[in-house]
Amino acid sequence: MIKADNYKSQVFFRPKIRLGENSTIEKESFIQYVTNHLDARSKNIAREFGMNANGARYWLKRLGFSYKKIFAYVESK
Repeated sequence: MIKADNYKSQVFFRPKIRLGENSTIEKESFIQYVTNHLDARSKNIAREFGMNANGARYWLKRLGFSYKKIFAYVESK
Protein backbone atom coordinates (compact mmCIF):
# COMPACT_ATOMS: atom_id res chain seq x y z
CA MET A 1 0.00 0.00 0.00
CA ILE A 2 1.28 3.47 -0.92
CA LYS A 3 1.06 6.27 1.63
CA ALA A 4 -0.74 9.47 0.59
CA ASP A 5 2.25 11.82 0.91
CA ASN A 6 4.47 9.40 -0.99
CA TYR A 7 1.78 9.01 -3.64
CA LYS A 8 1.90 12.69 -4.70
CA SER A 9 5.69 12.89 -4.70
CA GLN A 10 5.99 10.08 -7.22
CA VAL A 11 4.73 9.85 -10.77
CA PHE A 12 1.36 8.39 -9.81
CA PHE A 13 -0.22 11.77 -9.20
CA ARG A 14 -1.06 13.86 -12.25
CA PRO A 15 -3.38 16.85 -12.34
CA LYS A 16 -6.63 16.35 -14.17
CA ILE A 17 -6.50 17.55 -17.76
CA ARG A 18 -9.26 20.07 -18.35
CA LEU A 19 -10.57 20.09 -21.88
CA GLY A 20 -12.55 22.88 -23.45
CA GLU A 21 -11.22 25.83 -21.48
CA ASN A 22 -10.04 27.70 -24.58
CA SER A 23 -12.47 28.58 -27.32
CA THR A 24 -11.70 27.00 -30.65
CA ILE A 25 -13.10 29.77 -32.82
CA GLU A 26 -12.02 33.31 -33.48
CA LYS A 27 -14.94 35.30 -32.15
CA GLU A 28 -14.40 38.32 -34.39
CA SER A 29 -14.37 36.26 -37.58
CA PHE A 30 -17.44 34.34 -36.40
CA ILE A 31 -19.34 37.57 -35.72
CA GLN A 32 -18.27 39.02 -39.06
CA TYR A 33 -19.37 35.88 -40.94
CA VAL A 34 -22.77 35.82 -39.24
CA THR A 35 -23.44 39.51 -39.86
CA ASN A 36 -22.41 39.20 -43.52
CA HIS A 37 -24.47 36.03 -44.09
CA LEU A 38 -27.78 36.77 -42.36
CA ASP A 39 -29.61 33.94 -44.11
CA ALA A 40 -27.01 31.26 -43.30
CA ARG A 41 -28.21 28.18 -41.49
CA SER A 42 -26.35 26.79 -38.51
CA LYS A 43 -25.25 23.87 -40.70
CA ASN A 44 -23.57 26.26 -43.13
CA ILE A 45 -21.95 28.24 -40.33
CA ALA A 46 -20.69 25.00 -38.79
CA ARG A 47 -19.18 23.87 -42.08
CA GLU A 48 -17.38 27.20 -42.44
CA PHE A 49 -15.78 26.97 -38.98
CA GLY A 50 -15.19 23.21 -38.81
CA MET A 51 -17.69 22.28 -36.10
CA ASN A 52 -21.08 20.62 -35.89
CA ALA A 53 -24.43 22.42 -36.06
CA ASN A 54 -24.93 22.24 -32.29
CA GLY A 55 -21.63 24.04 -31.79
CA ALA A 56 -22.68 26.77 -34.20
CA ARG A 57 -25.99 27.22 -32.35
CA TYR A 58 -24.09 27.34 -29.05
CA TRP A 59 -21.83 30.14 -30.27
CA LEU A 60 -24.75 32.02 -31.84
CA LYS A 61 -26.55 31.98 -28.51
CA ARG A 62 -23.43 32.81 -26.52
CA LEU A 63 -22.59 35.82 -28.71
CA GLY A 64 -26.16 37.13 -28.55
CA PHE A 65 -27.48 36.22 -31.99
CA SER A 66 -31.02 35.06 -32.46
CA TYR A 67 -31.39 32.03 -34.72
CA LYS A 68 -34.17 33.11 -37.02
CA LYS A 69 -34.28 32.87 -40.75
CA ILE A 70 -34.69 36.22 -42.48
CA PHE A 71 -37.06 36.13 -45.40
CA ALA A 72 -37.43 39.00 -47.82
CA TYR A 73 -40.86 40.51 -47.47
CA VAL A 74 -42.52 41.26 -50.79
CA GLU A 75 -45.81 43.08 -50.78
CA SER A 76 -48.39 41.44 -52.97
CA LYS A 77 -50.00 43.50 -55.72
